[in-house]
Amino acid sequence: MSDVSVIRKRGPGRTPGSGRKRYKPSDEDRVKCTAYATVGTPHKDIAVLLDVSIKTLLKYFRKELDYGKAQGNAQMGGRLFKAGMQGSVAAQIFWMKSQAGWREKEPTEPPPSGDLDAPPPIEAAELPADYTEEAALQAYLRLTQD
Repeated sequence: MSDVSVIRKRGPGRTPGSGRKRYKPSDEDRVKCTAYATVGTPHKDIAVLLDVSIKTLLKYFRKELDYGKAQGNAQMGGRLFKAGMQGSVAAQIFWMKSQAGWREKEPTEPPPSGDLDAPPPIEAAELPADYTEEAALQAYLRLTQD
């Protein structure tokens, strides 16, 4: 046995060049991977659909996975934004919470009735007769677009 063949052996009884061939992704698999990632398919399911291991998927399809996820988020965000602009209050509220930092206040417990150091209760301010949440949100959106 020559020294070169001894160096090439990677385990007992293996001959040089034996084993699985290196994976080469096809253009079709790249397109499929991007499409699956765009619609939110989990990585383990994409690996099954492409008949590769998760390790192989991450090694050879990282760009497609990242691009597909970004593309799906952008498309869904666009549809959410459009729904909000068309008057969907639920979409407007979701957008403002997720993108503008709005949050709901946590309810606070009223102080015990015998607590002398407790501040007096706050009365709700009276709102104009023509006030609606939708009108207020639309006004806010107009202000932030300028």
